Amino acid sequence: RSTLFPYTTLFRSERWRLIPDLYVTAGAPQMGLGHRVLLMLSVLSEYLSLLAVPRHLHMERMFPLQISLLSPTVLIGALSILLLTGLAWWAWPRARLLTFGISWFFVAFLPISNLVPLNAFMAEHWMYLPGIGLFLVAGLGLHAVPGRYYRQAAIGVFAVVLLLYAGISFRRNLDWRDEATFYTLTMKAAPESIRIRTNLGNMYLEKGEFQKAVETLQSALRLDPLDIYGYLGMGRAYEAMGRNKDAVEQFEKALLIYPRALIAHLHLAELYMKMGLQDRANQHLEASPQLRSRSALGLVAAGDRHMKERKYGEAIDA
Repeated sequence: RSTLFPYTTLFRSERWRLIPDLYVTAGAPQMGLGHRVLLMLSVLSEYLSLLAVPRHLHMERMFPLQISLLSPTVLIGALSILLLTGLAWWAWPRARLLTFGISWFFVAFLPISNLVPLNAFMAEHWMYLPGIGLFLVAGLGLHAVPGRYYRQAAIGVFAVVLLLYAGISFRRNLDWRDEATFYTLTMKAAPESIRIRTNLGNMYLEKGEFQKAVETLQSALRLDPLDIYGYLGMGRAYEAMGRNKDAVEQFEKALLIYPRALIAHLHLAELYMKMGLQDRANQHLEASPQLRSRSALGLVAAGDRHMKERKYGEAIDA
């Protein structure tokens, strides 16, 4: 794996340099730094809540974009930072390992805080590394319980909690046993998530269950009629089902949303060639210089066009 890493990294960088618009990338919504700070505080309170009591675990967590300084989750997040910072300051001359644990948490939390935009506001697995610092703090707190009787009682409570958490982890692992189970359960937990519905639709598409793919992607488009991934997925499903006209319609809709989506141009060129509409295929190849110059389909189409124009030398070059 380590031997292949430099080559795969080079391949990916060159791929995106040569054909940057082959697929469309979707990032987090644009917002100012002040808004991101408020959202970060709200997310932090949710993370700490889940660390204390793991409940309703699922991948797709949605947060309202309209948030204010007086929102309860923002206030809890801000208070948590103040308390942890104060505890670290107090512990520095007395218990530096505790200060280290809190510092570990903040340093590991910073990259996932969304102060620099990420592709999601929150993900449960992002807390694995920062959580180590807080678990260290909890362990030090358990060790500091005074008196043998109280310490034994605290250890007993901790053992019960640990068994409970182990049971939750085992139950949660069952949700990950296959893609269909994972996406279906996540969609039930977050029915408003367009991304999960699109991922589930694409999973059905890869498995060859094209009708299920169409139905699932349609449900995503009902939530957001401007979801380009829904149209791209439906286009691929219809194309696989032999419904070329329906596939063309979906890819054309995708281009109305994002005209530079080369994957849509590529599929449309292929479909129009199958339908015997070479001129329309050429229009999509001409509309995408990167596709025309980089793809085998584009070169073949260019060669065919040069042959018809009796430019044999250029046809041979293509």
